[in-house]
Amino acid sequence: ATRAARAARGRSPSRPGRPPPRVFVCRSAADAADTSTDPVDAQRPPLRVIIAGAGIGGLATCLALRRVGVDAHVYERAVCLKTDAGTGIALWPNGLKALRAIGADVEREVAERGADVKGVRFGVLRENVSSDTNAIPPREDETRPPTNDATNASASISRYLKSLVSAAATRVVPKLLRARHGAGLLCIRWASAQDALASFLPKECLHLDATLSDISIVDFADGSKGVAVAFAKRDGSLYVGTDGPILADVLIGADGVNSATRAALLRDGPPRDNGRVIWRGVVEARDATRAFFASEEKQQGDQTASAYPPFCPEKFTSLSASKDSAVGRTTCFMDVGGGKLYWAAGCLDASAVVAGDGSDDAANCAATFASNPEVLACLEATKKKGESETGGLYTSRVVDRAPLDAATFQAALRETVGDARSDFEKNETDNDFSSAPVALLGDAAHPVIPSFGQGANLALEDAVELALALAHVDRRRAPRALREWERRRFE
Repeated sequence: ATRAARAARGRSPSRPGRPPPRVFVCRSAADAADTSTDPVDAQRPPLRVIIAGAGIGGLATCLALRRVGVDAHVYERAVCLKTDAGTGIALWPNGLKALRAIGADVEREVAERGADVKGVRFGVLRENVSSDTNAIPPREDETRPPTNDATNASASISRYLKSLVSAAATRVVPKLLRARHGAGLLCIRWASAQDALASFLPKECLHLDATLSDISIVDFADGSKGVAVAFAKRDGSLYVGTDGPILADVLIGADGVNSATRAALLRDGPPRDNGRVIWRGVVEARDATRAFFASEEKQQGDQTASAYPPFCPEKFTSLSASKDSAVGRTTCFMDVGGGKLYWAAGCLDASAVVAGDGSDDAANCAATFASNPEVLACLEATKKKGESETGGLYTSRVVDRAPLDAATFQAALRETVGDARSDFEKNETDNDFSSAPVALLGDAAHPVIPSFGQGANLALEDAVELALALAHVDRRRAPRALREWERRRFE
């Protein structure tokens, strides 16, 4: 591979080497569980749900379902929920209102761990036209009055008015969001949002070190459908020991863009690489400030004492893009609370990546954004997080999937599990109906590229809508409720 190709490669979008779970259709729950009794029949809530994946969507779904009386459990393949996992996310009004629908206490807990954004900046990136990478970019909020130089009066006035408008506009977006939608913009570290949601769940319903291995569609004694799901530990043993798969009424796949649940049910292959490359990290805001003003030429008064850098003040979000869309470079900086700063720098096309010395991820990022000192400062602060050269730097190729409509999902389910409908269902329902009590949620169903800023928000919406759909529903009616929910969410 050429040096440029290595620079653009990034992280593989899929996880090769891990076979997808198998799907079986069993005659009865007893066949699947190797037992003659149905343990979920005795003294239990109306519905029991298994959720694969303890991300934002999975945890929110579990919490929302439990608050409407459903016995929901989450199974996560990670051995622990790391406090430094992931990078940063933006929760827009739809996501915040979804949290509010789950509970005002949930919205408040998440909000307390993030940053309630007061201003949003938009800018244009300077391109790599100069070798001077130490110059400070002009402050967008600089509001100095025009000079008295007659030859430059008109230009000075124009710049002054533009800076005033820009300074005012930065605070308009959050205010407009609150006025129109009843909620603003919250930026938060992904791991902080995950931990906040997990804090509301009983320990006994969050199961770690559980990798999905087998899914069985089963018949219960009352004629309804259910699932028997097998999870394996990293040592290869079954998660439930020797008792066989776990029986439940519904399985929800909320296990992300590389969903094992989706791979088993739809068999539609890995997500597609859309050609974008992105570098990301979360750093101490103060470290980014110090790195930005590292050289003597950049010292400006006591600015190095500020906790936040000038390109992203506290409780701000800054977004910039190349003026020339053919160049396709973008940057994002967000205060994510707790004195932390999230940063992202990306290229819309991998061909725009510049190979740096050694062609490692950090070098490629530095070479590609050589004329953007704010990116270089965050990159340096990120590298200091760990003992390795890249520290907490995340580099990846952006992946997504083609839109999945309800009819396509139904057809794929029927092809995988067969026509599992009862005679009554065949007579009373349309041909698009599948009685398999399984569904996909969040990125497992409809992944979106990061620049849309809606991945977590849509997953939170899914969680609330699903809880409403399954509230007061018994397992005989659960498949129909899932199909109606899919039509509302996918169309």
